[in-house]
Amino acid sequence: MNIAYFGSPEISADLLRLLLPIGDHKIALIVTQPDKAVGKRLTVTSTPVKQLAIAHNIEIFDKPLTKTNEQILIHAIKAKDIHLAILFAYGEILSQKLLDCMRYGIWNVHPSLLPKYRGPSPTAFPLIMGDRATGTTLMQMNEFLDKGDIIYQNEIPIYSKDNRSTIEQKVIPIAGQQVIRALEKVNEHRLETKQQDESSATYTRLLKKNDGFISLELLVKALKGESITFEQLPAIIQRYYQKNNLTTSTFYRADITVYNLYRGLFPWPGVWTEIKVTTSSKRVKLIEMKLDNGQLQLEKVQLEGKRPVDFPTFNRAYNLI
Repeated sequence: MNIAYFGSPEISADLLRLLLPIGDHKIALIVTQPDKAVGKRLTVTSTPVKQLAIAHNIEIFDKPLTKTNEQILIHAIKAKDIHLAILFAYGEILSQKLLDCMRYGIWNVHPSLLPKYRGPSPTAFPLIMGDRATGTTLMQMNEFLDKGDIIYQNEIPIYSKDNRSTIEQKVIPIAGQQVIRALEKVNEHRLETKQQDESSATYTRLLKKNDGFISLELLVKALKGESITFEQLPAIIQRYYQKNNLTTSTFYRADITVYNLYRGLFPWPGVWTEIKVTTSSKRVKLIEMKLDNGQLQLEKVQLEGKRPVDFPTFNRAYNLI
């Protein structure tokens, strides 16, 4: 069976590498985002998925999904006799017309235990919210955001030293196994799915640079092991509770809150605060921290315009705590 693969970033390229030797099946078409200017020099760069496709001589579709281009893509899918697509971190909402143009539709790899953490940031929010487990779900896509029927789902434990990067790497081999197992079931005409429980659904949103901001007051409380109220939580956590109508506590541990935010936003956008330097405010990146024996330890920071330095040295200079 000919298969199309929809994906863009490095994590999606990692899964594609696992799926290229896919038994009797063939990945015949790669669908990815257009080249973009990146970095300070605005160098035009292809997505990691496109670079991998070029290396393996696979046909590429990398145009914006306008109505005209969608028709071109559908024509290419039909011309190549593609019966199924696999999607992982493509970066575009797909129309029902596109979903319907293949015999088996599109399978989406979503790195959370759906219906929890639907939306664009499913690996960050379980860490930010302090969950002890996350997972990955292979689902049959429909026209609604991450509401498709579940094909396979596997749980992944979250350990204290895990961050977003380590969780993403744990997802890849499990997702690959899910896809291969599902393809075997298709060959046997025995693929089964189950509906999601809508009553348990929560939603994430796209991460922004300002999501990593914490007040200096919160940082000091965290380093001292003090408690905080709901109103003192980072804005990204408050909004998640409010958007999903979740029950909240009266008090929270500042150290655990800051550490979980650090893990969820690592390496981008990262956690940062602001301090007064002479007459102006400057950003301080919190580059390295750990939670050791229940105590938050800030190990390395970087003042705006300066090189990274260990926190004890920085604290002696600026007397934060």
